[in-house]
Amino acid sequence: MTKRLLVIDDEANLRWVLSEALSDQGYDVVVAANANDGLAAMSRQPADVVILDLKLKGMDGLATLARLRERWPEVVVLILTAYGTVASAVEAMQLGAADYLRKPFDLEEIGFKLQRALERAALQQELRRLRQQQQQRMVNDLIGSHPAWVACRQQLERMIDRLPVLVLVGDAGVGKAQLARYAHAISQRQQAPLIELDAGLLNESMLEAALDEAGQGSIIIRRGLGWLDWLLARKLAACVLLTSLEAPNQTVPTLHLPTLNQRRSDIGLLADYWLGQQMLSPQALQKLEQSQWNANLPELRHVLERAAVAANGQLIQSEHLPHDLPSATAEPITLPASGLQLEVVERSLLQQALQQANGNKTRAAELLGLSRHQLLYRLEKHGLS
Repeated sequence: MTKRLLVIDDEANLRWVLSEALSDQGYDVVVAANANDGLAAMSRQPADVVILDLKLKGMDGLATLARLRERWPEVVVLILTAYGTVASAVEAMQLGAADYLRKPFDLEEIGFKLQRALERAALQQELRRLRQQQQQRMVNDLIGSHPAWVACRQQLERMIDRLPVLVLVGDAGVGKAQLARYAHAISQRQQAPLIELDAGLLNESMLEAALDEAGQGSIIIRRGLGWLDWLLARKLAACVLLTSLEAPNQTVPTLHLPTLNQRRSDIGLLADYWLGQQMLSPQALQKLEQSQWNANLPELRHVLERAAVAANGQLIQSEHLPHDLPSATAEPITLPASGLQLEVVERSLLQQALQQANGNKTRAAELLGLSRHQLLYRLEKHGLS
């Protein structure tokens, strides 16, 4: 597709030379003798590229550049001047000029710089498109219409650009990391880096290096509450999005995420999103809504994926779901009056689950309502791995 090019210069001979030369290079060239005529031409039909003289009569080139960037932020602008100085070049680049050319100019050089600027603009446009797609995927991953979940997202959107540190609190699998990534994507820091760390694997120098790398961006720190005082003491320029199972003792802003059991009405929406064209029968959906979800979203997704395979592309029925899904109405375990040692009970339950599953860790995790990762963590903790 032919690129439209606008030349704004008050020298008639120069306009003619550029028009002829750039037309020969395949551009659709329009010329204007001053800033007002150039802006009017842009209003009639925006150009892809503007070659703009810095020293114009009336509104000068820098003021015109500012107007162009304000109304047409994606237009590529090349500054052309016989009065090139470092100061004016820097100012023009700060206002968004793609490049800076000096008179007397070389037509071959202008052609080269035009091509380079257009390629750079195309790359930036593609990056913006990919970033928008990524942000939309993040929004899609935050499926849910339950009032508790909607309120959580709305509160995050209000808080994210006001705070240097935000702690997202909730059980494993409720979506803390996804929500933190979404927070970065909608924040004023979205153009800057997003760094994800596990503070349990870091020392102070490693965290310092990560802060330097993030710059004005955001950092997601898992299991990171132990670093909170250290972070706050340094008055972070970057926004730290800590994710934790527990609220910190320090007085810092926290956002509590609801569990899947607390927003069962979202199970149908989540199933529709994850399953795509495959559908759940009303009976299957009812069974899911009446089940206990100890591992939250990952557990539900795992169950749905297995059911989809079992249904082989057909409507997912109750019989396609695991028969041992724990009921949300199951009787709770009664604590004896004499008390008990939780560590001993947990170790015993882990051993029993492994025995019943004949050593199959995935099956043992299902029996305990855990994800495989959570089971492996507990096995290592009790020396059973």
